Amino acid sequence: MRIATILPFRRDPFAGVAVDAERRARLRRRPPASLDYVIHFTPRSGSSRLTEILAATKRLSAANEAFNPSFVPRMAQALNAADLDDYVAALRRRFNTGGIYGVEVTAHHVTALFGGFDAFHAHFPTARNFWLIREDIVAQAVSLAKMVATKVAHNTGGKGPEDDGFAYDAGQIRHWLGHIRKAETACEDWFARAGITPLRMSYEQTVALSPLQLANLVARHLGLPDIPPMPFETRHEKLGTGQNADFAARFRAEAADFLAGVEAARAPMLARLDRVAGMVADLAGERPENSL
Repeated sequence: MRIATILPFRRDPFAGVAVDAERRARLRRRPPASLDYVIHFTPRSGSSRLTEILAATKRLSAANEAFNPSFVPRMAQALNAADLDDYVAALRRRFNTGGIYGVEVTAHHVTALFGGFDAFHAHFPTARNFWLIREDIVAQAVSLAKMVATKVAHNTGGKGPEDDGFAYDAGQIRHWLGHIRKAETACEDWFARAGITPLRMSYEQTVALSPLQLANLVARHLGLPDIPPMPFETRHEKLGTGQNADFAARFRAEAADFLAGVEAARAPMLARLDRVAGMVADLAGERPENSL
């Protein structure tokens, strides 16, 4: 059964796809994943580190941003996918690892490509779900504002983060904080409405775990055996600088009343975070030098 989906794009992202019938048929002969998982996340919450670690295991799928509107047209062309249903089917064949397919997605991605969570969930009705947020939403909003201003999203090449081009702008910080809150609210509403219980994690929790601990946290939620000890070569390093902290402190001082309301609204969500440190207690030990 094909799933009718409204695409609120200015232009259909599949309109320009030139399908190579032979390549398409070859990919479609591959078996689809038998286990799907979805990492719902908000921007600047540590999702890139998480998915890099999962890909490094070579067992848990790469969980890339296949539904990010910026990436869909190019990926659709590479997968010879002429529409959204075909695109999802191709993804579950091309990017599954040992029968496992993972993807990371924001609420904004879901709205842009699927029109809402109901249509998205119809494609992944039995998926295991994860929810990754950041407890310090002010630091998160500053980081997002900086990423937009500097066009630098990650520090993966050993080069120090760049502060040039990023000036304090309370309006922009408030704007991106609102963007994050919309995503949080949309996901929480969907989880409640659909009866979904995701594994709830925060940036602050995951950065305290070694790569192996984080990989096994995911594996256990998927009902899979633990990943054996292995070397992880993770490239992601912390991008924030002292400037980020200074801007966050200034915003907290200037917008105290506004933030009091935000924190009150977020309190129930933060209270529902899983105690991930206890869940991986049997993996405790020294953090590998290459952990982040």
